[in-house]
Amino acid sequence: MRNWNLVKEMHLGRFNATGRYKQFIEKIGRSCQELESLHIHERDLAVDKGIVTAISKLLPRLKKLEFESVNMYPSAIEALFQLEEVHFQECNKVHAYEALPATSRIQHKPNGCLSFYLNWTVDGRGRANWEVRPL
Repeated sequence: MRNWNLVKEMHLGRFNATGRYKQFIEKIGRSCQELESLHIHERDLAVDKGIVTAISKLLPRLKKLEFESVNMYPSAIEALFQLEEVHFQECNKVHAYEALPATSRIQHKPNGCLSFYLNWTVDGRGRANWEVRPL
């Protein structure tokens, strides 16, 4: 990734980065310092707090982040809401050793004071349905 300094939008499809996704995000952060929009579509990716922290720290100009068909750890979600836009499409909630309620109150304050609930329910196929509503 050389001479990618002016890239503003990136779509990541399926590729084999199992266990190395944080390092890949670090490389994007060093090479694409103007990146504003990132779309991640990777069925085998489990997005944990480490990946979200890497995205938050290493892509400081990022405004819009889209996850499609990824597996999301609930603890990773709160760190995402410093961005202007976050989209979840056909994502799965990872049922792990995290004792989080099905409804979580998350404070979101990008430019003022806005509070909302982030809710998810799991359907019969194990897919999470996400909903955001004001407090």
